[in-house]
Amino acid sequence: MKTHTIPTTVALAWALTAPGFSQGPLRPEWLAQMPTYTHMDSIRHPNDVFKLYLEGGLAQPKLGEFPYDLVIYQNLHELRLVDHDIEFISEEIAELRYLCLLDLSWNKLYTFPPEIVNMPHLREVVLVGNPIRYAPFEIEQMEQLRVLDLSQNKDLEVDRLFKHLSVLHGLEHLGLQGCELKSLPEQVATLVNLRSINLSQNRIKQLPDGIASCTSMERLCLSQNELRDLPRPMSGMARLKQIDLSANALEKLPAALGGMVALERLMLRDNRIAGSTEALASLAALRELDLSNNQLRQIPMEVLGMDSLKVLSLSGNLITDLPAELGQMTQLEHLDLSYNGLSRLPDELSLLANLKSINLQGNPLTPSEFDRVMRMVPEGAFMMR
Repeated sequence: MKTHTIPTTVALAWALTAPGFSQGPLRPEWLAQMPTYTHMDSIRHPNDVFKLYLEGGLAQPKLGEFPYDLVIYQNLHELRLVDHDIEFISEEIAELRYLCLLDLSWNKLYTFPPEIVNMPHLREVVLVGNPIRYAPFEIEQMEQLRVLDLSQNKDLEVDRLFKHLSVLHGLEHLGLQGCELKSLPEQVATLVNLRSINLSQNRIKQLPDGIASCTSMERLCLSQNELRDLPRPMSGMARLKQIDLSANALEKLPAALGGMVALERLMLRDNRIAGSTEALASLAALRELDLSNNQLRQIPMEVLGMDSLKVLSLSGNLITDLPAELGQMTQLEHLDLSYNGLSRLPDELSLLANLKSINLQGNPLTPSEFDRVMRMVPEGAFMMR
């Protein structure tokens, strides 16, 4: 994040935001080329500042309050004031008419700042790690809001929040990680354009059926909760590409997974899965599967039939034998079999021509067997023993 002059390749972008010329914020491709300023004393011309990132700590002292003189940066598009013990936001922030992103993480805000609800271009609001309890009803006016991250707000009144969010049909990404949630309100069903939600590090035991109405969902993070199953209606979430169910209380694979035919990445590590894995049979698009640290005694037959799988992690299970069908997984690039009970690997391992790495740590392999495996894997593949 070095401070430098505006690149000549985006000089036109600066001109378009000069007084008398601007029709709105910069296009994303132009904004991406702009420098990010990390110290206010390095700024020469206020109109040069499109992105400002001030983080409190060792590099610079904490501000303690919202800096009122920020309004001189009339071209500001992205503002990050992280870890500054800020409790209130000045209403002057509304004068930053092009602001698209506001990050006020790790401050001391007790409520969602009402001062920002009328900013017409503000699409992304990040308020991680504040003691926020509620969002005011004015948030319902933020029709342009696409990203809202309220993670690590442990006193958040989630029912009240979702009552207001239910009218924000444009919301695409929602972060509620580490908010000590015990449940998710049914109003989540109204967020029909939601593409991702992070609910990790909570205490959720059961999801509402209404989450299945989020048919635009592509990424769903549910790790480190207390889930034992998923609602059956979730099988209709046919656009879901990634789901993380790591570190829950699963003893078998939820049947709802079988309907998520677009899944490319499925994370199931750190559960107690030992039973049925039939739901995997229909996941033909899967590219990465993590079943590490479960109680599997063999590789599920459904996995052996996944000819498009590239990454397979089975570390920390109870597997003592590998079937010859392993050789059918010809697209496999990374295979983790560490910390099982394997003493021998099948000859068919030699058929995995695309293998780039294999981890065999923590298995009772003799030196001669390890040498044999080395001769079977493709030349240049990385091996760990």
